Amino acid sequence: MSKRFAASRFNRDASWPGGHRDFLHMGGLCSTRQRIAVARLLLKDANRRVTAEILYDEAREAGYPVSRATVCSALRQFEQAGLLRRVTGNQSKKSWFVVANATVGLS
Repeated sequence: MSKRFAASRFNRDASWPGGHRDFLHMGGLCSTRQRIAVARLLLKDANRRVTAEILYDEAREAGYPVSRATVCSALRQFEQAGLLRRVTGNQSKKSWFVVANATVGLS
């Protein structure tokens, strides 16, 4: 796959009012290809809980060139920027993430 074609796949609209680039800029983050890929997957449905493993599997299925470590780093950066919230269950060791201002049934 050519770099031009691969890069164009990241520029399609997401289900976020301003798009995935605006999502990143809201948190003061630069728009790298990897962050855009992760943001695009997150924003397909902003009202869901995801783990790094779920996003990594979705990225592989979509053909995005990101590693598992990149997905984990992006989620951590999104959380630090206030774009995501970490949700942990009482007995679960996994960290689940939700878009910070999405309206999900969480208290």
